[in-house]
Amino acid sequence: MGDINQEKTVPDAIKKWNWGAFLLSFFWSIRHGVWIGLLTLVPVVGWLMSLILAAKGNEWAWRKRDYTSVEEFLNTQKLWTKWGLIIWGSVFVFFGLTIGGIFYKMDTSSSTKQVIKIINNNEKISQYLGAPVKKISFVQGSIERESGKSTKSHINFEVQGTKQKARVYAELREFNHELNNMWYVDKLYIKNENTIEEKVFIDALQEYSPEIENVVVLEDVFIALDRNKDGYYVFIRLHEANEFFQVAAYDGGQSHTCFVAEYSESDDFKNHYQAKNSCLNKAEALHLAKMYSTGIDEWKNLLEWKKMTKRDLFPNKKSKQDIIRD
Repeated sequence: MGDINQEKTVPDAIKKWNWGAFLLSFFWSIRHGVWIGLLTLVPVVGWLMSLILAAKGNEWAWRKRDYTSVEEFLNTQKLWTKWGLIIWGSVFVFFGLTIGGIFYKMDTSSSTKQVIKIINNNEKISQYLGAPVKKISFVQGSIERESGKSTKSHINFEVQGTKQKARVYAELREFNHELNNMWYVDKLYIKNENTIEEKVFIDALQEYSPEIENVVVLEDVFIALDRNKDGYYVFIRLHEANEFFQVAAYDGGQSHTCFVAEYSESDDFKNHYQAKNSCLNKAEALHLAKMYSTGIDEWKNLLEWKKMTKRDLFPNKKSKQDIIRD
């Protein structure tokens, strides 16, 4: 331990725990010339060396240098303790705020809100958990970016329904295109941790089954639209509703397929609308169709729409005025 004077008498007043040596071991060791303290940099044994410094550091420091009094020595060590607490306290506050901010951001994110809305709007999920369903825990999960094209999110959180409590797991995807970075769900399943029962409600990546929402079929439909291009479209109507949604595909040139989305609020086409952006890509069009199919209301807000006249809808059909004019 260098030139520490082992013969020097150590007063009983300083034979006590030194928090400064423990909290700032490396810097404390250099300042006091206790070079054995540099072992705190060695993996595995470093934390043990910090404990030894806290227990024996005062004795080694006293023997290493000459102090005018015990009071001077103790006042110096109090300053080390004070700064050790300030520095480590700041570190913990920083990481606490950072982690808390991450949890808060995930808890209030658009992806979390999307999942909660689906849970409450989905009839099967509401029946399974018992409506209304409320989130009762912080959101956990991760975000994975895919070469700038899209973002994947895996989240889970506990929910409480009137029938039971369970944990919801959701896999979502966000496309950074015309759709204002909205999320859609690739997979959503609910796990009852008491019975270890796992029930899948949405799975856009697996084959269709009666237990899973119809959105899975749309994946194959849009692949077919992309291949065949002109003259093909997908038509979606939910249950017995008068409203319907459709997407048509056409060749946009340079081996690029364009998709145009339309919806009508009635069967008589009096309130029929078409997206102003008439060249959506497949991902964007599929996103809209999935949102419509799962009953998510926000799909209309993702694009600007223009109302279509009958002449727009049926350009080859002449009106009475046209016949007279001819």
